[in-house]
Amino acid sequence: TNVSKRLTRARVLFQRASALEPGRPEARAGLGEVYFRMGQHQRALGELDRALLLSDSSHYRSWRGHALFSLGRVEEAEQEVQTALLACPNLIDALVLLGNITADQSRYQRAREAWEQVLTIDPDNAAARFNLDQLEQSGVERLEQ
Repeated sequence: TNVSKRLTRARVLFQRASALEPGRPEARAGLGEVYFRMGQHQRALGELDRALLLSDSSHYRSWRGHALFSLGRVEEAEQEVQTALLACPNLIDALVLLGNITADQSRYQRAREAWEQVLTIDPDNAAARFNLDQLEQSGVERLEQ
């Protein structure tokens, strides 16, 4: 497909950039994001770990949280997202992921809070809106109380 061709091209470019400038974290983080989008979560985690060794970044930590969550390492994912949010409280990607993680743990009120916070920052955020709509339609919050 067209998307897989673009991801393959991006992977090649980020690999070249990493080889040319191994001390720059951006290429490693980009490679991690590409691997994540390709469904190669363990490889994504490795590249994001390398990027974080070079530069601590809330964005890199958020992507690392995505990779951990996709690997089923939920507690570690939440810890990573919380660390990212301590440094950057309005990081939308991390807030959406925090909502997803806490919903997965049946902590629906916390999930709602995270997604509502996203919508105060970005009222048009499709992921947060969709997740809130799903939460409301499911009725699970009533069961939590």
